[in-house]
Amino acid sequence: MNRPLAIVDAAARRFRCTGCGNCCKEVWINVTDADVRRLCDATGLSAAEVVQFPSVDAVEGTAEDDGWVAFGPDPKDVGLMTLRSNRATGACRFLVDDRCSVYEARPRACRLYPWDVERTPAGPKVRLDIFTECPHEEDGSLDVPSLLDEYELDEEERQAYEERIWEWEAEGAAEDPLEFLRFLGLPSRHSSLGPPPAAEEPASQGTAAKPQRSSVFRIFG
Repeated sequence: MNRPLAIVDAAARRFRCTGCGNCCKEVWINVTDADVRRLCDATGLSAAEVVQFPSVDAVEGTAEDDGWVAFGPDPKDVGLMTLRSNRATGACRFLVDDRCSVYEARPRACRLYPWDVERTPAGPKVRLDIFTECPHEEDGSLDVPSLLDEYELDEEERQAYEERIWEWEAEGAAEDPLEFLRFLGLPSRHSSLGPPPAAEEPASQGTAAKPQRSSVFRIFG
């Protein structure tokens, strides 16, 4: 794939994850239907066991950002499709012993963090965008082509997901999030492999998802 040479910040190039798990504990992870489908296929869980829909009040952001889904005619009745949290800890439900239990099927946003890619006339610019406690090391060697490939795939899937949201809203936007999951064609039958879907959100959560297109890291925030 031909692309302009990337401009990579030195800190971004040297970053190495130490596996602390903090980025899985303190954020909302905004996902696409493609992310959810991969997770359902890998785990056997239904989409309702994989995601939840926190409100604007719960998430640090605005309903004008990308990714918000309408549930009914009231403009305030919107939710952001995020990975389901452990209600006891607020961490991602797939975090087990501080390790990702679905690592091979993890969402693209998780694969991109903590790097931010910005499109510039001179070419893609890569930098670190860390917003959690992160005791990382600086002896890594970033695979820049693979990161940019992942970024472009994420952009494609997010654009396709946005189009599905527009279709949902054009068809009247039912009030039930389960109907939205069915509309997306995601597995909706409860699998009995996980806790039943709950309407309530975790009591507390860290920083918000930022799905707006201008940011490369669109899942955490």
